[in-house]
Amino acid sequence: MSRAKAPALDVYVMHDETPRPLLVLLAGSGCTPLFFHLEREGKRLTGTRLTFALSLMQAHAGLHVATVEKVGVHSFELYSGDGMSDCSEEYERHVAKPERVRAVADAITALAAQPWVTQVLLVGHSEGADVAAGVTRLLGEKRVAAVGIMAGAGPSQLFDEVLFARRDAEPGGVRAAFDEVLRVTDPAARGRWNGHSLTRWRSYAVDTTPLEELRASRVPVFIAHGSEDESVPIESADLLAVELMRDRSRPVFYLYLPGHDHSFRGKDRADDARAVLDRFLEWALSPMKATGVQEGLIGAH
Repeated sequence: MSRAKAPALDVYVMHDETPRPLLVLLAGSGCTPLFFHLEREGKRLTGTRLTFALSLMQAHAGLHVATVEKVGVHSFELYSGDGMSDCSEEYERHVAKPERVRAVADAITALAAQPWVTQVLLVGHSEGADVAAGVTRLLGEKRVAAVGIMAGAGPSQLFDEVLFARRDAEPGGVRAAFDEVLRVTDPAARGRWNGHSLTRWRSYAVDTTPLEELRASRVPVFIAHGSEDESVPIESADLLAVELMRDRSRPVFYLYLPGHDHSFRGKDRADDARAVLDRFLEWALSPMKATGVQEGLIGAH
């Protein structure tokens, strides 16, 4: 699919010529590059913002692996920002969800046409889960064999904010959260909220929601979420799983992790992201994807 009239987009792929599945990974919000250089004590180091390490995924699972950068963000440059305050003007112009969904869908369409790709598995983490839901709806089951919704998505990001306010139980907190909901949903309102422009918020939480997008597709869905996630409340994942499981004709698997945070670290700070991904791949690559629920990681640590 041609992107001749679209903004430039960086796509990183690890593959050989052996026909096998392609795992496409989408990262979360902000403009931190997927891969970046850091200077520490006179040395230049290379880091990544990806929750799941690409090299481990390829070596362990025998998959081709790809990830898609955001428009206006370029990897392998010297980085010293916080991923929010130093975003480029180009990034801000293309921050809306439909543009990111379309860009990722175009990349997947091009990659899926390669002779070494047998099927596509899509995984989104945090905001990337919202994008994965949109891509799943756009491309459907003929292009995406299974989707992993990791620590993100749900009924809407605005609902997440209200849930956190109610949890905090601060006087006036819920009312304040709903005041922000009213501001975000007002098309005439301008400005920013929680580090993002209102344009971005509307595209992710008003114009569409992951729940309605996933309902509109037939792609098998794997959901993973930690109970101690401070970015997306686990109640949102609970609701997403319940709503999708109402339709028993489409496989839905829910892995909920007591004591784990947004990056799938446990109470002992052990990083269980690898085990979460292993569980997704085991399920997604199975010819019989069963609907089910699992509490915790069996055999992990």
